[in-house]
Amino acid sequence: MIIAFTGGYFAYDLLDLMAHNAFSNAWPLYTHHLVVLFLCFTILSLRQLYATINIAMILELNSIFLHGRQLLLMCGFSKQDMAYRINAFLNIFSYVVCRMGSMGFLCIWVIVTEQAVPPIIRKTGPYTLGAIFIINLVLFYRLIASDFGKKSSSSSKQDVDIMDS
Repeated sequence: MIIAFTGGYFAYDLLDLMAHNAFSNAWPLYTHHLVVLFLCFTILSLRQLYATINIAMILELNSIFLHGRQLLLMCGFSKQDMAYRINAFLNIFSYVVCRMGSMGFLCIWVIVTEQAVPPIIRKTGPYTLGAIFIINLVLFYRLIASDFGKKSSSSSKQDVDIMDS
């Protein structure tokens, strides 16, 4: 059930993303959503490896702080406000622990259990994990640059959306 729910959430979010964001601005999110949808479909089709998608969903816990960041900016909070700063530090911490930690665990798991997983996962796993890892590095860089980088006189659209970097 949780995998079907996750797949449905990502399908809906991808459609919303397509309706409201140009590919050139949000390509990491488009790619991320497509990879997760592929993984959900594959796991549901195989009827195996259910725990892997649950571990992968730990990445999404960080979204609480990413969405909180967007909401604070949309509500007019400055990046120097205490609420924003606290969220920014929690965002970075949860990004490293939830996103990078889960990705590291899954990468090690794919290597260690290579012969025990179905052939499609063995063949696509390194590519899908690699794609998500690279996307997460790009987004992490953009997040650090936006929240902790050099102060600039940027427009409010740039302040709100780290995808524009």
